[in-house]
Amino acid sequence: MYRLFAVFLVCTWTSLLFPQAKKDPALTKVPSQAEKEWCPVIRSALAESTKLPPAMRAFVLEKVSAGLSKCSPAKASRALLDAFTATLMIPEREEDVLARQRRNDPSDEDAMRAARANIETKNHLQTTVLTQLLAKDEARVQSLLPQAEPGVRNILLNRMISKAVEERRLNRALTLLKQSPQQQFPYGAATSLMLELTSSQEVEKQEIFQMAMAADHESHKLNIGGDDFAGMIVRFWKHLPPAVALSAISQVLDEAKSNEEQMSIGSGAKSANFSSEYEYRVFELLPILRELDDEEAERLSLESSDVQEQLKQFPNGIQSLNPAIRDTPTEKGESSSIRVMLGPSITPMLHESGLSDDYEHRVSEVVQLAEKDPKQAIAAANTLPDAEGNLAPRAQAMLRIAQAVAKTSPSAARDALGNMSESLKNVKPTERENYRDFCAEGIEIAMKIDEVDLAKKLLKQGISQAEGLEAIDNDADDPNLVLKAWWPSSAVLSRLVVAAMSISVQTALDSVAEISDPELRLLCQVRLANHQLNIPLGESRTMVWTSKSAWAVNRMETVN
Repeated sequence: MYRLFAVFLVCTWTSLLFPQAKKDPALTKVPSQAEKEWCPVIRSALAESTKLPPAMRAFVLEKVSAGLSKCSPAKASRALLDAFTATLMIPEREEDVLARQRRNDPSDEDAMRAARANIETKNHLQTTVLTQLLAKDEARVQSLLPQAEPGVRNILLNRMISKAVEERRLNRALTLLKQSPQQQFPYGAATSLMLELTSSQEVEKQEIFQMAMAADHESHKLNIGGDDFAGMIVRFWKHLPPAVALSAISQVLDEAKSNEEQMSIGSGAKSANFSSEYEYRVFELLPILRELDDEEAERLSLESSDVQEQLKQFPNGIQSLNPAIRDTPTEKGESSSIRVMLGPSITPMLHESGLSDDYEHRVSEVVQLAEKDPKQAIAAANTLPDAEGNLAPRAQAMLRIAQAVAKTSPSAARDALGNMSESLKNVKPTERENYRDFCAEGIEIAMKIDEVDLAKKLLKQGISQAEGLEAIDNDADDPNLVLKAWWPSSAVLSRLVVAAMSISVQTALDSVAEISDPELRLLCQVRLANHQLNIPLGESRTMVWTSKSAWAVNRMETVN
């Protein structure tokens, strides 16, 4: 008995002195067939990422982290931390880029453009990685923020406040808000917090508004759609003493006078155009000013006949365009967002937008016809041009017809996809995303109607399109300076290999194997693995930064 007791004591003290390492939860459950097949791809990519340049390493590790959440959950946060560390190896810093920009040296133009592209890449990667980590470990994010770029710290602080608001930790949100530096005040998060405060918390609302007013006076920001200081005036002026509201309106109007950029704003089918920020601010704030100081409102109204005309159509200013911009939270299905075009000259963009709206209307009419008479709809779609600027109206109509009749008339869907394919042969590759998904979506429809050969034909055609776009991205005289993963050609290619999965897994793997660029090949392998592991893609970005063009499009992709 004593011997047994001694053994028990030895075992007990051994377990206390040398506790077993925690087991990876992924190892304690039976992996699914998809996990058996695709988790090795994720783990291999984790190892391969060490060979990548810093920006691409950070990008791939963020995607790998999503796969590890299924394959090795304990390693997911570590991958995000490594991704953030990789971003710190991108040499550009915001303060250095701003200093060079202030010097405005014409001989430095090419280097300046590259530096701005790199800091944009660095900032976006840091924002994405830290946002993913925020959902797992807020304390760790707070500890990393001092190393992040100033703009990133602002965005993450904004998201931390928003997270606290969503979790109804309003005191925590207010504490974080008070920590915000004036030059990086998070107007969006402040707005979210004020929307949640009750009628008994008017003092707190006014305190937040005064903080925002001081921040705007220190560093004016233009962010159309209700998430800047002027948007806070529109939402909350009834909660303020009239003198404070009038002072705030005066401040915004004074600050707007120096910005001569043209702009167009809209919501749904409604839009309004302005020749300067000042005109827009008068449009935005004049309805409030009429309630507070009718004499001053009349004076401002007489200054601008263009604003008068806009207000005849939209008497409540921006709230006529989108009534969801108000002092109460949006309801389910509502959005307070506003569509914006902004620049020194937006006339070409307005022209293209008008064309897009016109063709969208015509395409919608064709699709409605397809439900009754698919053949007639295809004939009508053939009257549309192959290309119009950056648009591909005929291909767009054919794809929409195929989507509409795939179940009811498979033969018509096949003919529409064939017509789409022929039309795209007459459309030059373009950096814009207007038709980048045509072949990928066509592949998926073709497989739904059992047209395997047609699907393979579209895959081949789509890869040819991606190669044409890659030639534009890789133009030696004017290359696309942003992260390769965001190139339009990369967006087309990665979307195509996922669509190829609907043909067969082997077809998709063969397509990936034929990618000559090792970085893109690894990226597509990770995307296929996450697709098969049923992990939502999240945000995807397409971006161009050249001497002739600079734009970015972010899309939330919730379905693989």
